[in-house]
Amino acid sequence: MLLAAFIAVMSVGWTHAQSTSGDGYEKTNDGYTVTTAAGFETVLGILNGESGTTPAKIKLAQGTYDLTKLAEVKKNLSVVGTDSADCIINGKFDIKGGEQQTISFNKVKIDHKDVAITLTNPKVILTLDAVAVYGSYCVKFNDYTATEAPTYIIKNSALHAQTYYALWTRSTGTYTWTIENSLLEGWCALYTSLGTPKITVSNSHLYSTNIYKDNIDPTYTNNYSKNGFATIVFENTQNGKISLDNTDVKSSWGKDATSIQNSVIFQLWQIATIRLSWVQPAMLWN
Repeated sequence: MLLAAFIAVMSVGWTHAQSTSGDGYEKTNDGYTVTTAAGFETVLGILNGESGTTPAKIKLAQGTYDLTKLAEVKKNLSVVGTDSADCIINGKFDIKGGEQQTISFNKVKIDHKDVAITLTNPKVILTLDAVAVYGSYCVKFNDYTATEAPTYIIKNSALHAQTYYALWTRSTGTYTWTIENSLLEGWCALYTSLGTPKITVSNSHLYSTNIYKDNIDPTYTNNYSKNGFATIVFENTQNGKISLDNTDVKSSWGKDATSIQNSVIFQLWQIATIRLSWVQPAMLWN
């Protein structure tokens, strides 16, 4: 009886440790290793159906992943690539869980002609670390009825908004953004609307430009004839706060523009208090 029980326990443990694989993916004790777009989409579907709360890790091999459908993320998730230069996801993400979510992307490039990352769940902590993002919007949460809002942590990353905003939140809640050693550019680099934003930026570049190319300096020209926007926008926020440490904020406008592009603009529908502070004098880096 003892021998039989021992064999049974060993058999159960051995079976649990086995890896399972499918088209372009393999499951191990450390998460999932993915090598194809089909495998990535399959794994997302598996994870969305699970009940666990521990962030699942997807390790992406070097390569290009052309997604065929919207990548919905309903659970906690960590996506880790090899390098943003050679691990590329061509697709759009929708973060839409119903409870608190922790989402992170590391060492990947996310590229989509529309919004690259949309959040419909306000209870999200989103971390981008060593990531490149390209899209009409890079990261967007837009819900004026929400009383909460996502937290953004951007580190060692480059967000290129091709048409609109690199980071955008519209919510009546309090929200925190932390940006470190990163480049954010677009028609607007940081757009806050409603609520109480608390933003800390250090060792970074914030640019208002829609003309960019990989591996070259921005031209700071958007060529939009009626542009009157800004690099940083506070739209009817309440007691908003931003701290800039060793960070340059640049704005520009085309030669035929009818109004200038501002560095910071406050669009107020009613009297509000906004605090703008520099930890040390902002630096203009060439």
